[in-house]
Amino acid sequence: MYSDFFSNLAHSENGEFYTRDEIVPVGRGVRSPQVLYKITFSYRQNQFSIVMHYGISNTGHIKCQLDKNLRPKGFKINATFPLFRFLSSKNKGLKIISSNASIDKMISQNKYFHILNEIALKENFNPSIICEFENGWNLEAKYHLEFLNWTSPIKPIIELFKFIIDEYDKKLL
Repeated sequence: MYSDFFSNLAHSENGEFYTRDEIVPVGRGVRSPQVLYKITFSYRQNQFSIVMHYGISNTGHIKCQLDKNLRPKGFKINATFPLFRFLSSKNKGLKIISSNASIDKMISQNKYFHILNEIALKENFNPSIICEFENGWNLEAKYHLEFLNWTSPIKPIIELFKFIIDEYDKKLL
């Protein structure tokens, strides 16, 4: 089921798909399944890597190494804690942290950000999405896969990253 999802996603992005399914010893004779799904592709000279570890670690990592010609501004998107969502009348799922008001406005008005926000409000989806300089500029999303439809944020994250790349390419920010 998940293999088909990732294979189709790789095909739609003209990328490469790799999977590894193994049984890993976890101690005292206990063994547990661990599946790795990996997709790599390029979008307008920007290199995407999607790595999902399902089994023991249950982590998702989507990274885009940005083209050296882009001049992005850093930002973060984090989930508000579920307790704060419960206590707050605003019930905000994701928050954008940036020193640049243009970036904040651009992201907050994006339809894929709204989709991710809805997933965060309905599921146990607590991503950390960041744009930072580390051996070059990167867009990066990390989240745990411990909720029912853990594949649902993947496409919106990719599309949000593409949107941000397009905006940086226009040099509007």
